[in-house]
Amino acid sequence: MTPEQLAAIRAIILVLDAVGTWPVGLLLFALLFGPWVGLWTYAAAQSKREKTQEEKFTAVVDMYNSNVELVKSYERSVQRWEKHSDDLSSIIHLNTQMMTRLVEQIKNNMFCPIVREKGQR
Repeated sequence: MTPEQLAAIRAIILVLDAVGTWPVGLLLFALLFGPWVGLWTYAAAQSKREKTQEEKFTAVVDMYNSNVELVKSYERSVQRWEKHSDDLSSIIHLNTQMMTRLVEQIKNNMFCPIVREKGQR
């Protein structure tokens, strides 16, 4: 080693003797355990994020299931209305047929004497 390097090392040792070992100990402690503390903090934050994501995913699944039930309910409702519509159209068709028969019978009523006399003339 050169005399300048030896002088620098001796100066560092003198400064450490004057200051004490607490700053060096804290520096070594920070260098050794600082990354572990940082990793632990990061892991805790990541765990919290994962929990939040899991809650969001569960909410999305619940919403999807709710929407499926809503669609099934809507389909049942549409089927009921289609049945009512078919029933209503058949009733309207029967009423139209009966009204048509009634009109024909009224036109061709030969059972009433007054109408028969008018029809013969």
